Amino acid sequence: MPSNDLLVLVPDPTGEQMLDDLDGVRAVRYDESGGPDALPAEAADAQVFVPGFLAAADALTMLERCPKVRLVQLLSAGAERWVDRLPEGVGLSDCQGAHGGVTAEWVLAGLLAVLRDLPRCVRDQDREHWDQRLTDTLRGQRVLLVGSSPSTSRRSPVSGAAPATGSTRPPSSPTCCRTTTSSCCSCPSPTRPAGWSTRRSSPP
Repeated sequence: MPSNDLLVLVPDPTGEQMLDDLDGVRAVRYDESGGPDALPAEAADAQVFVPGFLAAADALTMLERCPKVRLVQLLSAGAERWVDRLPEGVGLSDCQGAHGGVTAEWVLAGLLAVLRDLPRCVRDQDREHWDQRLTDTLRGQRVLLVGSSPSTSRRSPVSGAAPATGSTRPPSSPTCCRTTTSSCCSCPSPTRPAGWSTRRSSPP
């Protein structure tokens, strides 16, 4: 390894792949479940240490075996488990902002699942039971966003949420859901008008 290469210890294949194309950087994977004794020989020369997601106690023990590390790069936005626990001269960097997009997607998926009553759809499908009912819609809803993190700021344009001091809930809007054992969709058809929810145990 060239002496000017930056050696980075990473806990998974994704880290290796993301750093593989960077000039002057060499990623070495370690087994975070194996403890300090499972660290590769390169750990003695590593300058950057990337703990596993939300790792703390075991990762700190591993860090003791890496005397040349000058930076700990977390995969989480929060760093409270690491503050004031690193050796002198070792920097700490969190991942604030990196999870904003996927968190916004998760929030939107959760909202739609609740409004469209998808958990009940799945239970009905498992029981091979069909039913009809009205569900709610995200359209026209007002959502209160609390906080100013990147995740919160990204939710607004994704869901169309508007700042509010509370939330209002319009009357239930009709929706159509056709569920079979292998698919679920929300779209009316000539034979199933909007507002008609059908549960079926097998495709037509």
